[in-house]
Amino acid sequence: MYSLSFFLFRASPTGTAIGSNLYIFGGFNGQIFLDDLHVLQIGDEVMTWTKPETLGTPPTGRSGHTASKVGNCLFLFGGRTRESRFHDVHCLDCGSGNTIDGLTWREIPVSGKVVARKTHASALIASKLYVFGGHDGTKWLDDLHIMETDLPCIRSHMQ
Repeated sequence: MYSLSFFLFRASPTGTAIGSNLYIFGGFNGQIFLDDLHVLQIGDEVMTWTKPETLGTPPTGRSGHTASKVGNCLFLFGGRTRESRFHDVHCLDCGSGNTIDGLTWREIPVSGKVVARKTHASALIASKLYVFGGHDGTKWLDDLHIMETDLPCIRSHMQ
């Protein structure tokens, strides 16, 4: 039987719906920053929690990040640990979004100057991922960054 104890002491994870699944990543349990992935598979009559095996290298454990649905991928941006703030982008390829087989992590190469941050907001509009605000460890930010997700260099990481 699957234990729901992973929810008890978890601050600032993300939850993202793709297909018939809800993907929960990371967070902080009061002692460590987590890099685990849990999936709620939502069926017509039954919902089932799983902790799937993934391929590739998952992002460093973190909290205060964002996770956005881009096609059938989960794009994870930013976040923090005690010592660091992040400005990296990772993609979890979820295939059809209706199964948890073959979930694969890939880091997406990005260019431009984006300050590492936590507790920001992100939203996908058409093929553009907008990232606004957050905290860089010293001050609150009021900047807006836009990442075009429909580029050959990004699509190649989503297959």
